[in-house]
Amino acid sequence: MTEWKTPLRKVKVGTGRRVRTGDDVAILGIGHLGNHALKAAEQLEADGISAAMYDMRFVKPIDETLLHEVFGKFDKVITVEDGCIQGGMGSAVLEFAADQGYAARVVRLGVPDRWIEHGTQSELYSECGYNVEDIAAAARKLGLQLRRVVYRELGGLGREAARRERLDGRGRVGLLIHLQADVAHRERPAELHVGPRLEVLAHLAEALLVG
Repeated sequence: MTEWKTPLRKVKVGTGRRVRTGDDVAILGIGHLGNHALKAAEQLEADGISAAMYDMRFVKPIDETLLHEVFGKFDKVITVEDGCIQGGMGSAVLEFAADQGYAARVVRLGVPDRWIEHGTQSELYSECGYNVEDIAAAARKLGLQLRRVVYRELGGLGREAARRERLDGRGRVGLLIHLQADVAHRERPAELHVGPRLEVLAHLAEALLVG
């Protein structure tokens, strides 16, 4: 993605590609901002968030086969483009998701609908909110980091007993912990190890769910 001194090859019009695999969130970039998206995915990996990165390459025609792959796997998607948010790639992705009946949380990053001052590229990326740090922050705002921490602390039990329940209007993920700790602890205390730390995590998840 970042190495541009490569031999030319034919690319079929209207086709994108998956550059990086992941499990928690998909970041869709186009053009040179795909480099930002890839670096953000690497940052998120260090935080315990598994981010996939897709290089869309074309907006019209957009790669619907690739988008089916994205929305078939992810319920959290971030689009990044060096252009106006309204009527851009992110809007095309939203239209596709709506037409196909996908219920995913889509966050669009790009040039907002307001007056933008002059500046260097890096200054404008920061001004418009789609530099590397902004992209990573958008993923964290979806609540992914907290979910990964809870899963990691709960271990195998967490992966089976904790699941995402919903996204509220502020983009935080709610966690519903199906522990049934009282009954389970009495029946299998040696296996579950329900203790104060687990109870704190359960309360934290419950607070997010209703907060």
